[in-house]
Amino acid sequence: MNTRAKQTAATVGVYVAWLLLAVVIAVVAWQIHLAVLVLMALLIDSPMRPPGWSSATLVGVSKLSMLVLGSGWLISVMYLEGQLGKAVEEKRLGRFLAQVLGWLGIIGAVGHFIPLLIG
Repeated sequence: MNTRAKQTAATVGVYVAWLLLAVVIAVVAWQIHLAVLVLMALLIDSPMRPPGWSSATLVGVSKLSMLVLGSGWLISVMYLEGQLGKAVEEKRLGRFLAQVLGWLGIIGAVGHFIPLLIG
């Protein structure tokens, strides 16, 4: 395999990794969104409910959560693209992907298990 073909294969691999990580980040953000909604629903049903809050407040909480998490997704995907390029140049792509997937696994597990533990 010549150098040009190797470089093309590496570029395609980086884009595939970027796309897969973007999807994983979106799934993790969705898990966090659901955890926020469950926590807010529990707060509304508790005696410590803020004055004026009702189940209709969840609509606003959901919209705000999607705005914040969507912005976080966009920022993280842009950051990820730059870091993937640096990792390829420095020949540490495997280590970088393992770190990112590890952190996403931890955050996703927390987002997934909060509703299960509370509900």
